[in-house]
Amino acid sequence: MRFGAVFFRHWVWLVVLPCALALSGCGSREMYQVRGKVTYKDGSVPKGILAIVNLTPTGNSSAEVRKGASGPIEPDGSFVMVTRMPGDGVHRGEYAVTFRVLRDATTLTSLVSPKYSSPMNPVFTVNVDRDISDLDYQIEKAEGVSAAAAAAAPAGPGSGPGTGPGT
Repeated sequence: MRFGAVFFRHWVWLVVLPCALALSGCGSREMYQVRGKVTYKDGSVPKGILAIVNLTPTGNSSAEVRKGASGPIEPDGSFVMVTRMPGDGVHRGEYAVTFRVLRDATTLTSLVSPKYSSPMNPVFTVNVDRDISDLDYQIEKAEGVSAAAAAAAPAGPGSGPGTGPGT
């Protein structure tokens, strides 16, 4: 009977201790809040049916958890990055910053210069090793996209064709 109690006590420590350490946040699985603002170089805000900022781990990133993050560009140009769910933040590491702004869902016309869409050759990178709240990106419009066209793009769900007055 005594052997069983000793065995159980050791077994509990072998199972409980590693679980407790994993849940306590030990190690480098830290996540940080990352937010900022993005505008076109003329000061206007990128708007479209889809307007997001993406973070993709770079090839030489020190990130142990290599998961990307994204955040919608709000009407004022602000964004908050999310890895899996609102409020979770971004894992520690170096990331390529890319932007995706689409005019509409049918043509998939990009409203930003293609140079801002490649995580393999990023124009911007960010090293996430703390909370960051002051990122500020100024990007160029796609060639041939006028200021009026970029400003007139729908701002998201509920603002596309068939959703305005008289429909």
